[in-house]
Parts: sequence; structure tokens; C-alpha cells
Amino acid sequence: MLRETLPCGLRVLIERSHASPVVAVQGWVHVGSGDETRSEAGLSHILEHMLFKGTAGPRTAGPRSAGRGVGDIAREVEACGGEINAFTSFDHTVLHLVVPSRYFSRGLAVVHDAVFTPALDGDEFAREKEVVLEEIHRGDDDPGVQLSRAVFAEVYRVHPYGRPVIGTAESVIAIDTAQLQDYHRRWYRTRNATLVVVGDVDPDEALQAIAARFEDYEDAPPPPRPREPEPEQDGARVCALTGPVRESRLEIAWPLPAVDHPDIPLADVLAVILGQGESSRLNQEVRIRRRLVNSIQTYAYTPRDPGIFLVGAGCRAEQAGDALEAIGGVLARMAADGVTTEEVRRAVVNILSDRTYERETVEGIARKLGYFDALFGDPAAEAGYYAAIAEVTPAAIQSLARRLFAASRTTLGVLAPKDAPMAAEEIEARFAQGLGDVGVVGDRTAGPQTERRVLPNGAVLLLRENPGTNLVSMRLGMTGGLRSEVRRNNGVHHLLARVWNRGTRRRSALQIAQAMEEIAGRCSAFSGRNSFGISTTFLASGLDRGVDIFREVLLEPSFPADEVERMAGLTLEAILNIPDNPLSLGFLKFHELMYRKHPFRMPAMGSEASVPRLTPGRLRAAWRRGLVGDNLVMTAVGDFDGGAMADRLTALAMEIPAGARPEPELQAEPAIERVRTRRIPVDKEQAHLMLGFPGARVTDEDRFALEMLAAILAGQSGRLFMDLRDRQGLAYSVTAWSQEAVDPGYFVLYIGTDPTKLRRARRGMHEHLQRLLDEPVDGDEIERAARYLVGSFEIGLQRGGAVASRILFDELYGNGHESLDQYADRIFSIGADELMETAQRRFALGRHVEVALVPGR
Repeated sequence: MLRETLPCGLRVLIERSHASPVVAVQGWVHVGSGDETRSEAGLSHILEHMLFKGTAGPRTAGPRSAGRGVGDIAREVEACGGEINAFTSFDHTVLHLVVPSRYFSRGLAVVHDAVFTPALDGDEFAREKEVVLEEIHRGDDDPGVQLSRAVFAEVYRVHPYGRPVIGTAESVIAIDTAQLQDYHRRWYRTRNATLVVVGDVDPDEALQAIAARFEDYEDAPPPPRPREPEPEQDGARVCALTGPVRESRLEIAWPLPAVDHPDIPLADVLAVILGQGESSRLNQEVRIRRRLVNSIQTYAYTPRDPGIFLVGAGCRAEQAGDALEAIGGVLARMAADGVTTEEVRRAVVNILSDRTYERETVEGIARKLGYFDALFGDPAAEAGYYAAIAEVTPAAIQSLARRLFAASRTTLGVLAPKDAPMAAEEIEARFAQGLGDVGVVGDRTAGPQTERRVLPNGAVLLLRENPGTNLVSMRLGMTGGLRSEVRRNNGVHHLLARVWNRGTRRRSALQIAQAMEEIAGRCSAFSGRNSFGISTTFLASGLDRGVDIFREVLLEPSFPADEVERMAGLTLEAILNIPDNPLSLGFLKFHELMYRKHPFRMPAMGSEASVPRLTPGRLRAAWRRGLVGDNLVMTAVGDFDGGAMADRLTALAMEIPAGARPEPELQAEPAIERVRTRRIPVDKEQAHLMLGFPGARVTDEDRFALEMLAAILAGQSGRLFMDLRDRQGLAYSVTAWSQEAVDPGYFVLYIGTDPTKLRRARRGMHEHLQRLLDEPVDGDEIERAARYLVGSFEIGLQRGGAVASRILFDELYGNGHESLDQYADRIFSIGADELMETAQRRFALGRHVEVALVPGR
């Protein structure tokens, strides 16, 4: 890695990677919501939004870029086939992009100009405040966000970490343009920033280009940071909330020291042992054995200043008290009895493996470099952190647990349904009862090639070697899924996927999870609308064990009755909780309107009526029906010897009997002759609108044109985003996408907006669709959309697991694995005539589906 500090004080980190012909450029500004005064709450976040709203003209010297208008940044990046976004935290604001490496200079210019010379126009700021207010309302409708904000406010009563990063509606409304511009002048200084570049570039040439762009900047220090330290907590604190939810949510927090404290590596290992992964203590005891929660997890949140250790869970309202007591009991036993050497070893292996997984993508590498530089002032601190992780002992974990889980330092949060509230006294008492006394331009290189073998039983094997990645990803897929279901067995494939890896003839679910965690991997199942199967990714050093477990789960599942019952119960809970999430509810109703006869009208999870009928025998029957030679595609991508791997997987696949691919009996789907509408009242603040048309099959040639049309409408420089979000301020989230399937899918537009703006939002969507029908798309827009799609496609295939899945589904659905290598050429071949013809054929306004979720009862 090349590390340099320029005369202007800007820190520059550059790491070369030839794994893919892409480059990540990230601008880390060391200011976040933790540096705001109360009157500035939300300024860092809204300034992050404004970085995308145009740039000022060129500075006086050096290779500067011309000024850009609203939407030009996103257009420029997407025209390169890249992706750009940003995020704000308590401690920093980051603008990050990924582009094909041949566009490095353009990507560098965009990051420089957006971060250091944004336009910060007053009119645009007024419009963007409306967008941020919609984002705040969206958070207000999210039960998890509501509870988290309340808990943080209790933990941090003085320190600015207790205020939401996004601010509040009141604080955002009060911010004016002068404050925004002054905040940028104070904090967005080169001495207060780091530029990170990772990818297929020459480090010396990249540094030269960066130095030229910053040669006339001054080395001015940032102002003092107005952070008031949080006093030590001296008693339990409780947040007892109620809301329009069906599932209760729990959050328990304890203060942690600052990120550079020796306890932080211990806290990360403790979090894995306690509540990350199937074999973790809370998952095994509270979720699986006692069935008191639907989900549970732990993590250590470690910003620059003292952070917090968190336990979060979701459960039935009537089980919240028992769940709190059970969680406290697990913590007490850990503090009293300690942890095992095996638990520590598995946790350490998984944390250390993060370095391998993160290095699959250039953005992952860049983010890790930026993170350690931002919080430690030295990217090399990463090595010290992982060295400390490797040295963690059971005794050190027990010591931390005894110091951490003290009742007097606990903050308890519960969000319950309105009709089943929990009093603060009950929350504290139940938890205490369980806890007890614990106190530059790169040339594209030839990529990996896929080998295809058709086996005697009809199965297809696809192998793609990728040396040096240190990972192996395997997938096996079969046609099936929702498409092959009827009302009486609706949800069988979804439940099958949840139970498939829950036990074999030789191992329990816990033993499978432990065996995979020892090689930093996971073996899981999947199910969708068209297919189902199993997948695994693991370290290449664990190849023998990984393949053996993959085979065992594939061919020897036991479908234990208790696991089927438990997973069916959790599925029913999820079905009942769908109204808590407006989008989930909306798309459930959308599918019912779009399809009248086809199985796609049914929910993938199943229904309240069908799920209780799904016995182990029915799951086994669905598994056997799909597991025949002509219905199988198996893929392997990663760091292995191709010949040896082919022999091994051939032997595995040949254990599966030959047989014809099963085909469901489907009724003809009636055409949509007029608008099908549904208006659904929801107990939320924000309205949601989904507008859809019958779409393409995965094998239809016009699926590529539909992808292009979605890109033209959506994306940060798309028509919907630029008009409805940026110009009119109608929404925080507005998008469109094409959802293909083995049978016709759909094309959908979505917006979340204020209820008073719903009519304008609907009219705007119709106008943009009509424009596609009436006017040819201009060449610049077509090229931008094509580059965006191709760039996103290339960036998305950095991970071996993504490649394994892509070639699996292309082969399984009849397009052939070669589609992966032909995608770019097909996208770039699309012109204005093809787009208009596709729009006119597919988008029949007046014969479409509309679902609106509107606040009300």
C-alpha cells in the first residue's frame, strides 16, 4: 500500500488490486453528527445529500473539472458504468464510488469536486430538505429505528451520539443555507480528510494525478470538536415504548470504551460467541431451545468515542418478559462460568476470515483502509487489531463479561404493540431476575473461464477457477419454488429451505453450524419463485470439509420434526408480522393483483392456512421431486484445482438419480384489461405507491431493454429520481425495476411519499411512462444507462458467490452460462428504437396494476 500526506494535509492511501478491472475511490471527511451542536443536528447528513446536487466551477490552478448541475454527478458516474453513494456516521462522512478502472481519472474528479467544491445552492437545499424529511418519516415508520433511537438517547444523555445522525424534523427544518455553507467551510478541509484509492491502477501514477488536483489547497486545520464526554452510568435505564406493531422488539445496551481500548477486540469476539451465528449461545438457548424469540443478535458498536455493546431481539408480545429473563440468564452464566476454548477458536476464525471476504471487492478493501485511518489515524492499525483478536483467550472473555454485564450499567429498551404494553418496572425486573448479581487507467485482463460438463444422469456441472481468492463458493439449484406450488402446499419450498440444513443423518443443526464456522463458512438453502437449492462459501483451506458438508446436507437431510415445527412457527410469526412493514404488505397485495391464476399470486412464505399443513413428509417429497438429474445445475467458483474439483463434484452429482425435470400444471393467466387498483389503510406516517405492468420471462430477448428502461427511470440520475425526488421533493425513495421470471414477471415503479403528495407522485409516474411511449430516449441517456448497467454488473460479480449464483441461474433457466460474458455486448447494442418499441408493447397505461398504502385505519 502507498501512503502519502500531501502538502495541503490530505492523507492519501492507494492499494493496487488486479482481481477485477475496477477501481474504488473514496473521500473520507472526518466530521459526522458527533461534531454537531444541538442547533446543527442533522447538518452532516444533509450536507452529504448536497454533495450530489452539483459542483462549483473550476479553481484557479490545476486540472479542475467544470461546474456540474443537479444530477450531473450521478449521470457522469453512471455513464462510466459506475456506482456512487455516500454515508454519514457519528464520526465521518464518506463519498464512495466504484468505476471501471479505465475511468479512474473521471472518478477522481467526481470525488474531488463533490467533496471539496459542491455548489450548495439555496434553492436546491430547500428541495433537498423535503427529501430528508421524507427519510426521517421513513425512519419514524420503522420499529427498529424507533427503538434504536430511544436506546441511544438513553445511553448518551450528554454526548452527541445520543442524537440521530439524520437529525430530527425540527432541526432539519431550522437549518438554513448559510449554516450549510459555513459548516462545509469549517470541516471540509484537506487536513481533515483522507482519499482512498483501491483497484486496478498504478499507485505512482494515481498519486501524481491526485497531487496535481490538490496542489493549490492550503493546510488549514479543522475547528475544535464540540464533544461533551458522557458521564459514567450509575443505574439501570429503561425505554418502554408502544407502537403499531405486532412483534415486540427488545434492545439491551452497555457502555464500551473508545475504539482504541484493548477491550474492543475482546468485545468483538464476545459478540460472536454470544449472538452471531447459529451456534451462538443466545441463538441456541433463547431462540432455538426455548423458542422465546424469532430473531436475536449481538454486536459491539465501536465509533471513535466510547461505544456500546448491544443485544437485539424480536419476539411475540406475550413472550417479551420471558425473553428478557432468559437473555439475562445466558449473560449471567457466561460471566460466572466463562466460555470454552472451542467457542473462542470458532469466533476468532470467523473474525479473522473477514479480511479474506472483504478483500473480494475493491470497495471492501477501501472501506477497511478508510475506517482504520479515520478512527485510529493509521490504516496499519488493522494489523494490530487482528493480532489482538488472534490472542483472545477464554479467561479474557470471561473477565470482560463480568465487567460489562453489570445491572447498574444496563439500558433496556422494549417496543411493544399498543394493546400489550410493558411497564418500565416490569422490563427492569424481568431482566434483573435473569441477570442476577453480575455486575489511474487499467487494462482489462482476461478473466476466469467456465468449464461445463453434462453428466450421465443429466446433471450439469459448471466450474470456474479463480486462484488467489482463498475462497470457494458452491451452489446447487433445481427448478421449483413458488412456481410449482398450489394453495394447499403454498410455502413448502420456503420452509424446506429453512429446514434443509437443520440436521442430517449424522449431524444436528448445531454440529453443522460449528463445522462450517471452523472453516469460516456457511452452508444454507434458498428458495425463490422459480427454483430452490443449497449454497455454501468457505475458506479454500477447508475445501475437503466444505465439500463433505455440502454433500451431506444435499443428500442426507433428516428434516427433524421439531425443527420443522419450530421453523413453521417462525414462518407463521413472520406472516402475521407482515403489516409491520408497509413495503412487505404492499408487495403482497401487488402480487395478488398482478396474478389471478398463476402461483406467483401466492406469498412465497405461504399462508396462515397452508404453513401448518407442511409436515416433514411434505418437505421430503418436495426435496425428492426436485432432486433428479435433468433438473440439476451445480456450480463451483474459487480457489481450487479444476481437475480435482471436477472429479470430486462429478462423483457427488452421480449419487443423484437420473430423471426428467418436473413441470407444474399452470393455468393461463388472464390479460389485464383495465386498471386493477387496491388502496390499503396502514397505521404509518408515510404513503407508498406501487405501479406495475406484466413483464418479461428470463428468456425473453426484450428483458435487456426493460432493464435499460428501468435504469433510465431509476438510479440517482434517472428520470424519476431527478424529477420526483430532486426537483419536486416528493420522496426520499423512488425507483423502478424489471422482475423477470421463468413465466412472465412484472415491471414496477415505486415511491414512498407524504400522503398529501401521493396524487402528485402518481401523476408524475404516469407522465414519465407516457414520455417513454411518445418520445425516443436520447443517445446520451441510453449510453449512461448502458454504462451504469454494465458497470454495476461487473462490480456485482467481484464476489465468487455472486458469480456462482449468476452462472447457476443462467444455466438452470435456459440462457446458458455464457450469458455472463455476453451481457455487456447485449446491453450496449440497445438503441432508441428498441427501447420505444419495448415500452409501447409492455407499458399499456390503463391496463396495469396500482397498489397504494395510505395512512389511516
